[in-house]
Amino acid sequence: MPKSSAKDFATEMYYEGLYFAEKSKNEEELTLKRRFSRYAIISYATSFEALLNYYLRKETSELKGNQYKDVFNYLEYGRPRYEPPHILNTVRSKLELLGKLTKGDSVAVIKSDAFHTFEEDVIHLRNNILHYAHGNFSEVYGETLHRSAAKGAVATQNLLAEMKEQLNVIPPTFFGVMKRQTNE
Repeated sequence: MPKSSAKDFATEMYYEGLYFAEKSKNEEELTLKRRFSRYAIISYATSFEALLNYYLRKETSELKGNQYKDVFNYLEYGRPRYEPPHILNTVRSKLELLGKLTKGDSVAVIKSDAFHTFEEDVIHLRNNILHYAHGNFSEVYGETLHRSAAKGAVATQNLLAEMKEQLNVIPPTFFGVMKRQTNE
């Protein structure tokens, strides 16, 4: 079986996010609408993290005397051979590391409106879905879910546009990233 890359996986998951967001938008039956919205959110988050991991693997593979060898080994070979290093625990910590590796401005990315929106609309909600607690019921089952699913693609594109500008990374063309957009 041919080896697939994180970029390929990011592509697939992004298109799944688009597909399920559209299904949610057109669905009237509430149970199905929630299912489609949840999967859209999870897909956008997974797509973004796969792409972020691709950038990190690429940057750490090019280092000699690599102080981030544990990062590279985990991203290249995965479990069970390697456990994820703590520096890969959050999207925020991954962005900080990517900034160090590219000599870019990760602080500007993390403080940006694009990151804040992505974190709230995609990452925070994905975490509430995957680590469900009754206190998150209204967010996971309410209108926030559907709004976030509808805005997920633009939130992802805007964050990648910010990263392109601040971290010197080139987003794949399938994300449609050129400049920041609005949801209107």
